[in-house]
Amino acid sequence: MICRQLQSRDGRLMACPPKTTHSTRVIALDRTTIAVLRAHRSGQLAEADAYGGRYRDSYVFTNRNGDPISPGWLTHIFQRLIAAHGVPPIRLRDLRYGAATLALAAGVELKVV
Repeated sequence: MICRQLQSRDGRLMACPPKTTHSTRVIALDRTTIAVLRAHRSGQLAEADAYGGRYRDSYVFTNRNGDPISPGWLTHIFQRLIAAHGVPPIRLRDLRYGAATLALAAGVELKVV
């Protein structure tokens, strides 16, 4: 369930409620995504064991000690990957629109998308 978001405020990451009441929702995930997330979680648990008692079990995407990754850092890494692989310049959020377009083209109902 989507019930909070990370925002950078005064140089610190803070968990905040979504921007609108409609943003709090349950999202459907396909089997492939669920399998990838489960494998990712297994990797996180292994990292937590290796890191010891100082590991913070916080979010899906974290650094090695379990702290959440800054949205700005994810954008930076995404732009580096785009440049390294010769992909035309796009914004990270554009992937969301592309996924929605592909889902609609595949016949997924608009309400689901």
